[in-house]
Amino acid sequence: MKKTIILLLTVIAVIFSGCSHTSFSHVTYFLDYKIAGKGLVFITESNSVNFDYEPLGSIIIIERPGVIEKIVPVSETEQRYGDNIYGNPGVTKKVHQYAYASAQSALDYTVESALKMGGDAIINLKVDSYILDNERVVEISGMVVKRNI
Repeated sequence: MKKTIILLLTVIAVIFSGCSHTSFSHVTYFLDYKIAGKGLVFITESNSVNFDYEPLGSIIIIERPGVIEKIVPVSETEQRYGDNIYGNPGVTKKVHQYAYASAQSALDYTVESALKMGGDAIINLKVDSYILDNERVVEISGMVVKRNI
C-alpha cells in the first residue's frame, strides 16, 4: 500500500513538474546611430571607411547602472504654493533617480566624448553587454577619428 501511494505521488509530481512551457518569443533591440550622432558624428561598425582621416585615439565607455541626479521641472502647483518651510522652490528641482545601463545612453555618451576629443567619426564601433554583480553593464569601444574633408 505504501509503495502504491509513493508511486502515485511520484507520478503526480512528475506530471505537474513537466507542465511549464517557455513561450516562443523575439526580442529586438535597436541602436540608433543617427540620433546619437545628431548628424555631427559619422558612426560605423566597419574598420574600413572610404575617406581619409586622422586617428585621435581609441575610446572605451563602460556604463553601469546607478543613481543619477536629474534636474526636472517643478509642477505648477509646487511653483504656485511653494513649500511652507523652504519657500518657493523655483522652476526646477534636483531629484535622484535609479538609471539602468542601456546601449543607447552609452552610445550617446560615447559621441559626446568623441566630440570633446575633436573627432567627427567613430569607426570599428563595438557594443557589448554583460552581467556584473547582478546588473547589466554596457561597454562600447571604437576609434575616434577626425575626417579629412
